[in-house]
Amino acid sequence: MEKAEKLCQDEHTLDGTVDRHGRPAIRASSGSWFAGILLLVNQGLCTLAFYGVGVNLVLFLTRVIGQDNSSAANDVSKWTGTVYLFSLFGAFLSDSYWGRYKTCAIFQAIFIVGLVSLSLSSYFFLVKPDGCGDGSAPCGPHSTVETILFYLSIYLVALGNGGYQPNVATFGADQFDEEHPVESHSKVAFFSYFYLALNLGMLGSNTILGYLENEGMWALGFWASAGSAIAALVLFLVGRPRYRHFVPKGNPWKMFCQVIIAALRKWRVEVPLGGGGLYEEEECGSEYDNGARKILHSDGFKFLDKAAIETSTDYAAGIGRDPWRLCTVTQVEEVKTIGRLIPIWLCTIIFSLVYTQMTSIFIEQGAAMDNRLAGFRVPPASMSAFEIVSAAAFILIHRRAVDPAMASLRKSGGGLTEIERMGVGLAVAVMSMVAAGVVEHFRMMDAVPQYVFIGVSEIYMLVGQLEFFNGQVPDGLRSFGSALSMTSISLGNYASSLILTIVTQISTSGGDPGWIPRNLNRGHLDNFFYLLAILTAADLMVYIVCAKAYKYTRFEERSNHFFTTPTGDELTQEMAARRRAVAALPTIVRALKKEVPPRHHTALPSLRRAFSLYDQINLIDKVPDDQLRFQEFDDTGFKVNGVKYEGSLLCVGNLITSWAPKKFADITAESFLVVRYDQKRSYERVFNYCINQRTLRKIVHGNFLLAVSILSSSSKCSFIMPPDVALLSLSIFKTLHPVPEILILGCGRYTQPVKPELRDFVRSTGMKLEAVDSRNAASTYNILNEEGRIVAAALIPYGDY
Repeated sequence: MEKAEKLCQDEHTLDGTVDRHGRPAIRASSGSWFAGILLLVNQGLCTLAFYGVGVNLVLFLTRVIGQDNSSAANDVSKWTGTVYLFSLFGAFLSDSYWGRYKTCAIFQAIFIVGLVSLSLSSYFFLVKPDGCGDGSAPCGPHSTVETILFYLSIYLVALGNGGYQPNVATFGADQFDEEHPVESHSKVAFFSYFYLALNLGMLGSNTILGYLENEGMWALGFWASAGSAIAALVLFLVGRPRYRHFVPKGNPWKMFCQVIIAALRKWRVEVPLGGGGLYEEEECGSEYDNGARKILHSDGFKFLDKAAIETSTDYAAGIGRDPWRLCTVTQVEEVKTIGRLIPIWLCTIIFSLVYTQMTSIFIEQGAAMDNRLAGFRVPPASMSAFEIVSAAAFILIHRRAVDPAMASLRKSGGGLTEIERMGVGLAVAVMSMVAAGVVEHFRMMDAVPQYVFIGVSEIYMLVGQLEFFNGQVPDGLRSFGSALSMTSISLGNYASSLILTIVTQISTSGGDPGWIPRNLNRGHLDNFFYLLAILTAADLMVYIVCAKAYKYTRFEERSNHFFTTPTGDELTQEMAARRRAVAALPTIVRALKKEVPPRHHTALPSLRRAFSLYDQINLIDKVPDDQLRFQEFDDTGFKVNGVKYEGSLLCVGNLITSWAPKKFADITAESFLVVRYDQKRSYERVFNYCINQRTLRKIVHGNFLLAVSILSSSSKCSFIMPPDVALLSLSIFKTLHPVPEILILGCGRYTQPVKPELRDFVRSTGMKLEAVDSRNAASTYNILNEEGRIVAAALIPYGDY
């Protein structure tokens, strides 16, 4: 049966993905890099098409439509904001009803319609007379119908790109099974390549298409964008037979409303201490049976916990649970998750306000400068290539130099987290605005520094923002997580439009030309940049406060019911083994109390005595009786409650013990066995040391007769038993009652994929498994233990991997 199960696991994906027919996805014939590469090329071509319109839109409005600089920048901010606002709409349809494939296909088609319409209108009546729009010859006036058609076209482009963009990155990540050791690493690599594809598309549009449009060849540039978008859609559709899909979860806003209403209906009900007794559905048959992970209970927003308290009015006759009266813990935690993200999300809007200046004010500033280089006229829009190159270069600098340097300087041994990187991005954005102001003030005719700073800040803020929101939202709302970062850009553009309007009205009062007049040489654009620098610095202060108060979302292990549910004899043997192990504990404890002389009488928890029976565990002295706390860690061990311990540790509740594995590769199912049987019918100890006691005990319980030889320095512990009775290889966790709800596995310096055999073993004990790096494992254990949860943690030192 084990062989058959392994074959099934090799054949199908383990993360709950399905093929286009709704069947479990077959690993060999779906997803992976074939689908991933198609989506990477698709993203590069779509980015080229979109920025072929967006990068020079402000110049099109001033040179072709005839707007002034302030109005053009204002309109571009509104348009860009609408693009990203539509991302919420696309994410909603994707997560709730259509799925990511259908959503991407439909919105790409809308995107193409908008580009073709813009190309036709530009060719036939917008760029008239011929040769206008290059900055030297103005275009003629346009009728109301022509202007309406222009705005309809660019807002169709906004709708198409906005609805597509938040889904394609998530859809690409769906093609890699995060439960598979090889594909999980490929999934991490995909995000890096995705950002590279996006930057290559931007580089092509900002240089080649930007040059064509700056020279007045607007229709040709727009037709090139339309052709790129058509090619992208064709490639996307080619991969249809190979794509993997997640089944849409349903309308999340309905679920959010259910939690709020259920909590309001129970506003008088007291919440149990520590969140105990709150309602949660079993995985099998629940709404989370499609591969989504449940979320562990958290302390914040305690009022919402009332929605998960069971009362007599929560069940309707013949219907079962009323979802508007009783919600699951995971539903409640999903609402809490969004609530915790809002302060962080709001703080990113000011950065987006700064970032959008690159596509509006920066271009107008560049157009007013001497942009000739070696006899070649550099288009103002092409100057953003400095930002793209800076961003691409700093990706390597950050990974190879900055992150390792931070890891060596910090006591925790880790690099910058997503929240910290976003804070650095805000700080560098302040520098960008100061640099832009200095360039404008001294007329140095060199805007490179501000683009470089924007590129560096983009690496920290935008990439960190995408990873942070995708990692913190529930599994069923991944597209919504991507849309959150895009909506931040949307609101930043609207904020830019508002500030431009206010600044223009105030600075032009009394007949002055204002800070941003049509002729920038007569204005004070530097004052506008300094104002943005001050706003961003203030936002950074608020962000630091919010980041320190933020608590990360804690997920349970992903559920998977295709291969791991025990049935028949397996289930019977499992339950019988657990009953025998638990039933033996009282007799074991009583025997130990009678036979061990109390030289130094100290009350010990029963768990410690149960462990000492098997003589496999070295219980570390001076462990506090209240709670354990990991305080520090380094490459060789951990500091717990003021004591430094070398090597690996195993913690269960508030008990601590040394642990045999020295590196991640040593961790197997046998690492958690009290005894194990080999072919010589001897039972070797698994852990490092035997306890310091020399005695022979006989304990009789049922059909078991164990003669336990406890030796202080022996490498083996012998067990004598009747030949017709098979000794149960007891897991440490099967001797506990109740069994810990989760095992937190600290993998060392990096999170590593867990072998399927080890996952199956942990699941067989009734626990969930969460594998993270040892730094986060220690932190998570501290949090859960402080909440009074029964948890276990097995950690290897941070320097071992």
